[in-house]
Amino acid sequence: MRRRAQLAVISTVMLAMLAMVVSSQPSLANAPASPVAPQAPPTTAHLSEFAGQPRPFVLLVHGWLATSLDLLAIKLRLTRDGFDCDAIDFSYMGVLDSIADYAGELAWKIEMEYASHRNIAVVAHSMGGLVTRYYLKNLRATDQVKTVVTVATPHHGTFGGMILPPRSTPTSEMLPGSSFLEELNGVSETVPGVDFHAIWTPTDGVVIPAENSIMCGARNYKVSGLGVTHLGLLMSDAAYAIILDVLRGQKPPVAGPQTRDHNEAKEHPLPWLRLRDEYASAVLLGLVLMTIGLIEALRLPVTLCMLFAGIVLRNGAPRAWVFPRHFGSVGGVLVVMLFLVVGAQIKVEHLLQHDRHLERLREAGRAQTAPRTSE
Repeated sequence: MRRRAQLAVISTVMLAMLAMVVSSQPSLANAPASPVAPQAPPTTAHLSEFAGQPRPFVLLVHGWLATSLDLLAIKLRLTRDGFDCDAIDFSYMGVLDSIADYAGELAWKIEMEYASHRNIAVVAHSMGGLVTRYYLKNLRATDQVKTVVTVATPHHGTFGGMILPPRSTPTSEMLPGSSFLEELNGVSETVPGVDFHAIWTPTDGVVIPAENSIMCGARNYKVSGLGVTHLGLLMSDAAYAIILDVLRGQKPPVAGPQTRDHNEAKEHPLPWLRLRDEYASAVLLGLVLMTIGLIEALRLPVTLCMLFAGIVLRNGAPRAWVFPRHFGSVGGVLVVMLFLVVGAQIKVEHLLQHDRHLERLREAGRAQTAPRTSE
């Protein structure tokens, strides 16, 4: 009771002081209230842009080894900008089943769960773009989907899946030259009645080579910048601006190449290295260890090792993808220097004598604890 009384007194005093301050300022006490301009809700800011055109319902489609959470940033932005949208979650995160199976899940989502929506725009990331294209080409029974925007989709495959242990069915289907891609890209990469757009970046890092994200027959947009990668495109302001313009019925200016040669897309970045099974990463590790052992046995400097590797790469692939091209010559030199510094510290004895070193540590530990146990 006493605490409540004290709070009441303090509140009364503060209100009295505030009233005195206001009354002592005529400009504040007698000034008429300034009219406040009404603010339009954010969802009506661009209604004029949709005159005569219904706003599409947006369905977000994730890629391999992903969930709808990967597209959460785009979903929140679209909701803020007044779009009704949802995201699909494939079973097993899109890892185990074939792309055709996931296209069946997408077909059910669109034609059953969202049967009432007659104007659907699909924004698909990575493998999700291939799932969407397969559905539209082979499974669709309605004309609900009007627009497709793919983000970092390997339309012509990626060699990145060759070193993933173990390799799953979708990664096999996404290899350049696979029977799945041959069928999907045969005759035409687009389908009638659907407006296709493809966003890609030369610094993708997952789609190898990055130009394999170019879709023939679509409007392609090359997005570059610091941190713009396979997943970074989902956070990119430039990429989202393109998506937003497309959904608003506008045509943002295209950027970069608009076609992709199918034969060039199948060229392996390292023709002399053909690793097409789940043991690829183990083989690469073995090659590295063998090289280190050979250099150490011959007592050769590490610089000769790098020189030899450069000669092999140059003769094996004149345009090798060892160093990302966006790094430039300076970036390549810095990476080589990093390998030199790290390689100079590697000694085969450290690898071979690791167990001996652990045994000596154990013996030292037993020697320290032995007197204490005897006491």
